[in-house]
Amino acid sequence: MCLLLLFLLPAQFNTFFFIPDSIIHGIPIDLLAPALYVTDILIVVLIILNLPALIKASRVRRPHLMRKALILTLVSLFLILNIATSLSPLISVYKFLKVVELIAIFWIIRTIKLNRNHVISVFLAMALLQLGLSLAQIIGGHSLQGIFYLLGERSFSLSTPGIAKVSMQGVEILRAYGTFPHPNVLGGFYLLLYSFVLFTPSLSSQNRFGIQKNIFIITSTLLILFSFSKVAIFGFAVLTTFHVLRKKSSCMLCKLSSIMVPLALAGVFLLAQGDVETIGKRLWLATTSLMIIREHLFTGVGLGAYLIAQGQFPIPYSYHFLQPVHNIFLLLLAELGIPLFSLLSYLLTQLIVPLRKSPAIMAGLFVIAFIGMFDHYWLTIEQTMLLIPVVFGLMQRERGVI
Repeated sequence: MCLLLLFLLPAQFNTFFFIPDSIIHGIPIDLLAPALYVTDILIVVLIILNLPALIKASRVRRPHLMRKALILTLVSLFLILNIATSLSPLISVYKFLKVVELIAIFWIIRTIKLNRNHVISVFLAMALLQLGLSLAQIIGGHSLQGIFYLLGERSFSLSTPGIAKVSMQGVEILRAYGTFPHPNVLGGFYLLLYSFVLFTPSLSSQNRFGIQKNIFIITSTLLILFSFSKVAIFGFAVLTTFHVLRKKSSCMLCKLSSIMVPLALAGVFLLAQGDVETIGKRLWLATTSLMIIREHLFTGVGLGAYLIAQGQFPIPYSYHFLQPVHNIFLLLLAELGIPLFSLLSYLLTQLIVPLRKSPAIMAGLFVIAFIGMFDHYWLTIEQTMLLIPVVFGLMQRERGVI
C-alpha cells in the first residue's frame, strides 16, 4: 500500500468540489476547491492501519514539556482564530485537514517497514514513465491522453491558450508536463527527489543500489532539464556543483569534468526563451501580497484563502490571471498572519537546528527554500505537498543522514 502511494505521488487523478468561495469573477478556481485525490484515499487507509503508532508519536515528550505545551497551545489558539476569521472558513478547515494528512504521512513513512531497494525501484519506475511521457509531449507538441488520463495528464497542445512553451533558435517547443499541472512543478518535484538520492550516504554507488541510483539521477536530470524551469535548473546546477566539490578525490580533472558537463547542459536549457512577462507578473503578485499582508497583519486571510483576497485586485493583463504570490514565505505570512507565522517559524527552526550537519536534509531544505522564493507550489499543489513529508520521512530512516 505504501509503495503504491510512492508510485502515485506524481499522479493528479482527482475530483474537485467547487463551492461558492471557489469561484472568482465567475470562473472556477482549482486551487480554491476542496479536492479528493487517489493518493488521499491511500493515505486514509494507511492512517487507519497505523493509527496506534500515530497516537504514540503524537505524545509530547517530558523534556521541556511546559515550553512545548505553551507553544502548542498558542499555535492552536491562533490557528482557531485564523480559521474563524478566514475569508472562507470552509476552505481553511479543508487546508487544515490537509496539513494533518501531511504530518500523518511523515510519521507513517518514518516508522513503517519499507525496503530501501523497493523504494528506489518505485521512484525509478515512475520517473522513467514520466520521462517517456514528457518526451512524447515535447516531440508531438501535445498531450497523449488515453491511459495517461488516469494518471492525471491534462489535455493540451502547443496552440492551447496559456500553455507553457519556450522558443529555441526560433522554434516553439512545448515544455514537459508529464502528469503534473505545470512544467515548473515537474522540475521542482524531481529536483527534490534528485537531492534526496544524491546526498543520501546509504544510496552510494558502491553498494547494490548504485545502478538504480545512477539511472534515477540521469532520469531525474533529464526531467528537470525538459521542464525548462529556470529555477529548478539553476538549483540543479548548484546542488550538482556542491556535491562534486564535497567529494574527496585526488583527480582534479575528474572533478572539473563532473561539474562542467551538467553545467553546460543546464546552460543550454537556461538559454530557452519562455514567457517574457514572467518577471513582471511575479513582481505584481509580490506587490499585491504585501498589500494583503498589511491589511491582515494579525490573523491573516485564512489558511488556503489567499486567492480570494488576490481576486479583489484589478488584473493588469488582457486575460484572466489569478495565481498565488510566487513566494511561499509571503504566501504563508498573508494566510497565517504575523503571530502564527512567527510561532510556526520558531518551531520549524527548533526542528532544523539539530539536523544542520546533515548534507541530505540541508540539500532538501535548500531545494524547498530556493524554489519557494520564486514559486508557490510547495504549499498549493498536491504532488509537491505530499513529496515533502515523504522525502523527509525517508531521510529520517536512513543511516548517516541524521
